[in-house]
Amino acid sequence: MIKKSFLHLVLLFSCILVFTGAAFSEGIDLEGLLEKAKQGDVKAQSVVGFMYRKGDSVPQNYAEAFKWFTKAAGHGGRFAQYNLGIMYENGEGVPQNYAKAVKWYIKAAKQGLAEAQYTLGNMYANGKGIQNNYKKAYIWFSLASAQGDEKAKHNISIIESKMTSAQITEAQKETAELWKKIAKE
Repeated sequence: MIKKSFLHLVLLFSCILVFTGAAFSEGIDLEGLLEKAKQGDVKAQSVVGFMYRKGDSVPQNYAEAFKWFTKAAGHGGRFAQYNLGIMYENGEGVPQNYAKAVKWYIKAAKQGLAEAQYTLGNMYANGKGIQNNYKKAYIWFSLASAQGDEKAKHNISIIESKMTSAQITEAQKETAELWKKIAKE
């Protein structure tokens, strides 16, 4: 139980680090974490992937990050899916490919990850890797905003200025339906 709690704490800490850019502390049991990752623990695989992507507590190695994120993402790890999207969007160790980035952002966003929802909203708003679609951008920004993402809230007002009242109403309806679907899963 203590080891499982520790792993959950490490995962939570790593998720905070993903979005703050902070470095890991010195006290992580890297060998234990790697062993859990090798045994198929999706959360451990995501943390190890993040460590290699950022170079925290290990030398930065995009190939290793990609390997661990791919393993975790294949088992539904939403943080790994989001990070694969980042790697494809930025060309980190893989050829830059916005369409593949969108594919991974969609997977993570549909699992309720606010950061992926916000990023996906931007991809739709800017037609980056996917056809420009303000309604879908509105939907994804709204879902991220509902989870407290202030940038998404700001972007909703920008997107609304490019939409008709009918489009906004339709987007709000679809947002509510998608929110219910995500909440069930």
